[in-house]
Amino acid sequence: MARLFTWGGECGDLLEFNTISGAVISTDAAHTGTYGLKGTANNHYAQKTISPTPNNELYVRTWWNPYTDSNGLIITVGTSDSSVDVRFNYVGNALTVRRGTTVIATGTIGIGSVDQWYMIELYVKLANSPDGVATVRIDGVEDIAFTGDTLSGSSAAITYVRFTTGGATGYHDDIAVNDTSGAADNSWCGDGRVIGIKPNAAGDNTDFTPSAGSNYQNVDEVPPDDDTTYNSSDTDGHYDLFNLEASGLSGATILGVDVKVTARKTVANGDHMRAKIKTGGTEYNGDDKDILTSYGRFVQTWRTNPNTAAAWEIAEIDALQAGYENRAA
Repeated sequence: MARLFTWGGECGDLLEFNTISGAVISTDAAHTGTYGLKGTANNHYAQKTISPTPNNELYVRTWWNPYTDSNGLIITVGTSDSSVDVRFNYVGNALTVRRGTTVIATGTIGIGSVDQWYMIELYVKLANSPDGVATVRIDGVEDIAFTGDTLSGSSAAITYVRFTTGGATGYHDDIAVNDTSGAADNSWCGDGRVIGIKPNAAGDNTDFTPSAGSNYQNVDEVPPDDDTTYNSSDTDGHYDLFNLEASGLSGATILGVDVKVTARKTVANGDHMRAKIKTGGTEYNGDDKDILTSYGRFVQTWRTNPNTAAAWEIAEIDALQAGYENRAA
């Protein structure tokens, strides 16, 4: 698996999270782009289910802004009965790590000020002593390095990661989660930012039927407007491709491309869908994804350019076409 989740809010919603409690999408503050995750009270959070369960190790990154001084959780990695979390203690402006409800380590770097963005990274290995590990970095600098018992219950199979905004107003943005498998993205996520690029013209194929106007005009709004404007098809193999607006990037290292498709089916046993891209004159297909009768989002990641087997170049991003295809159930 390697990279399990990347989120920057640029679809203008929280649809990619599985559980929301109090947290909202907001334009009040964003590390990059337009949107961030905002909470305004104790334990406002957005939670991502980790599926398939990756085992007992994860690397997590969030860009975090403690907009106001307040004790509170930042990241929680959990199982059915165990958890390890990173908290902010404004009394000493330090981060702490807890196993369940027990503080097991306290950082020394400290948080310099509120209303400032910090890159918080956590590596956690859930295990009994001496095999458990919890390591925290602030802006790439190690702040906590704990080894010992990190298992508060009996289960070490990680099932979720929760991003919490603390006891008062706070923000998250540019989130990433890696497991330890695969040849890439199997360690620290490191610095990263997420930008959104929308369709702005028809691509080389338009099979779906638009509800109004041109196909690309029905998939360019942020956030998605569901059944207000949409493209539809009941024919297997129909697909749309779209040209995309310019990335605006300069001098950036591109770590991957995510194609995010918001879709629903109209019958219980309806078709699957998959994402598509066209680069270097060749089309490439993503994996078949289940869709529900209510709107959801599936994401296909191309960490490298499949046409070159190398890292994406800015010119390739600016020439990219992206879309989706209807697939048999």
